Amino acid sequence: MEVHKMPSVEELRERFQAHDVRNKSRFTVLPVPPDLRKASVLIPLFYKGGHLHILLTVRSENLKNHAGFVAFPGGFQEKGDKDEITTALREAQEEIGLKPNDVEVIAVLPPSIVRPSSAVSPVIGIIPEDFKPNINREEVSLVFTLPLLRFLSNERVTVKNGVFDGHTYSLHYFHDTVEETEVVTWGFTGSHCVRSALVAFESKMTFDFYDGNAVNKDNAFDPVWYNKFVTSVSSNL
Repeated sequence: MEVHKMPSVEELRERFQAHDVRNKSRFTVLPVPPDLRKASVLIPLFYKGGHLHILLTVRSENLKNHAGFVAFPGGFQEKGDKDEITTALREAQEEIGLKPNDVEVIAVLPPSIVRPSSAVSPVIGIIPEDFKPNINREEVSLVFTLPLLRFLSNERVTVKNGVFDGHTYSLHYFHDTVEETEVVTWGFTGSHCVRSALVAFESKMTFDFYDGNAVNKDNAFDPVWYNKFVTSVSSNL
């Protein structure tokens, strides 16, 4: 079994920089098709007892899309938003009361297609260990945290394989009990928890999410995946 060393904040900054779309030496502007609506999420990381944790939410059952799903704080870009960071921080404040000034943004990651019709840009941020959420019950029913290493574990994990639009997909479901509530992290959120953990811990593990492509710490957020699927997926939205 691989032993993972806990990274420092400085190591996190360095490791995620390689995947940061603001790094113009590596990335060009990624196109977002006009039929996709721009959105951003915040992936909040923090240290608790010397261990790296991730904060997640359960979406309210009253929401139109993805009701009851485990998700990162986030939402659609609004007219006054300057960029992906502004959107992610604004939504996090609206949903869980996290003040933008309390977040150290360390990376903006390439966008991913999320059904029904969104191009979602994840923003990695470090938040205070003592943050206490102020939950907006109209949007969020639960806020919980897990050790980030949980997403490199095969305990209480199920995998379901399927085919969509000619591509094979492996959906990983992470089952946890939080405050006597069963939560299941999967889909975009589960995938990005795994990818974040691979990068943060420089893990040698690989995961298969679609078409048998091995996702690892080096290509975890590679925009080639976005570019490969953006045309075929958006045409079916």
